[in-house]
Amino acid sequence: MNDQKFYEQFSREIFSAYQSLYTARRILLVSHQKPDGDTAGSAMAMAEMLQSAGKKVTLFCKDPLAEEFHFLPKASEYVHSFEISDYDMAMVFDAGSYKMIGIHEEKPTFFSGGIPLWNIDHHVSNEKYGTWNTVCHDCASTTIVVAKILRILKWKIPPKVATPLLLGLYTDTGSLMHSNAVADPHYEASRLLSAGADLRSIVQYIFRTKSIEKLKLWGRILSRVSLGDDLVATSFIRDRDFEETGGSVDDLTGVVDYLNAVQGSKLSLLLTEKSGKVKGSLRTLADEIDVNAMASTFGGGGHTKAAGFTVPGKLHLETQWKISSLKPGIPENFETAGIGRR
Repeated sequence: MNDQKFYEQFSREIFSAYQSLYTARRILLVSHQKPDGDTAGSAMAMAEMLQSAGKKVTLFCKDPLAEEFHFLPKASEYVHSFEISDYDMAMVFDAGSYKMIGIHEEKPTFFSGGIPLWNIDHHVSNEKYGTWNTVCHDCASTTIVVAKILRILKWKIPPKVATPLLLGLYTDTGSLMHSNAVADPHYEASRLLSAGADLRSIVQYIFRTKSIEKLKLWGRILSRVSLGDDLVATSFIRDRDFEETGGSVDDLTGVVDYLNAVQGSKLSLLLTEKSGKVKGSLRTLADEIDVNAMASTFGGGGHTKAAGFTVPGKLHLETQWKISSLKPGIPENFETAGIGRR
């Protein structure tokens, strides 16, 4: 979405939220659980901007940030608990559902007017749970939404803000290679680079630095890729794989895009078993497929081309072998039912 359309759609809401932001002294900036580059980049960029304006800010995430994000100074400032009464206002970034933050059971008043809440996001499935909801699903990343908001408010973006904004843009567009990398994300990337964003560090720490544990985990996933008759490229990872490789759930970021590259596939599905739950990550490049609709049938959501869901359960692998070369007298439809089944 270009700046003019964004202004026409969201300016009234943004100026209304800014009234509260202007008077607030203590502001909580929230990233969703299992934080990715977009939620973290958005929150860290806003933290830099608000602190420069003299505001007291706190960065919160229920989960720790992955080590790869720690090249940004603000990454070490995240806290993992807070008291609502300590803040005048909160901002939530990139969380399509309030449940993604992980505090809805222990702090239900956070979402029912305990403090003013500005929900900033780009997911089409966003539940609009904020006092203000700046949700632009035509934007390729939440950091793009943040950058447009800053321009509407006429706040100049310095290099220390431009870098985390570019981080979110690059990770959510797959280095500008995903189907959401249309003209506007390239334009936004250009503006952030002109503002002094450190692309070299983003490339080095996010795309070219991987631990041995992460590579081992990816190796297991890639070795299990299969392409079914339905043209779905599928793979899986189980609880014990994390234990045996030393990898973590954070290490899975980006691997599903490799499944999506399987020749002849129409969409990809990565199933992750962890602690009694199974997460499904869906990706597609096909124009006629909406993986958000698929994910929603399991209570998940996301975007048309990238979505996910989580359900309780465990993974069970079943296989069946068939004899293709038979001795005379054995019926051709004879199958070794149960052989190889586990």
